[in-house]
Amino acid sequence: MLADRPPTAVIAANDLCAIGILDTAFRAGVQVPRQLSVIGYDDSRFGRIPGIELTSVRQDIPRMARQALRAVVDRLDRPAHKPRDVVVRPKLIVRDTTARPGEG
Repeated sequence: MLADRPPTAVIAANDLCAIGILDTAFRAGVQVPRQLSVIGYDDSRFGRIPGIELTSVRQDIPRMARQALRAVVDRLDRPAHKPRDVVVRPKLIVRDTTARPGEG
């Protein structure tokens, strides 16, 4: 069934998995991004290697760490207060591994 309707995009759990997908696509003769868009997650230095230029989702790790530390300190200082949700929005970094199907 997959051969009849191959995917046009894959989102990997992290950049290293995405690089593995790129390698598999290359070996199978699948053109990235023309036939298949590949997106990683974590925007590691491996995804920025020339020739790979992986589209990836970047998280602001230092900001996440600061927010987590603040939350821990807040809970220790004020244990009666309700916990709060903190959202640190990720950012999509578009590079060479994504395009609309048939483009690229």
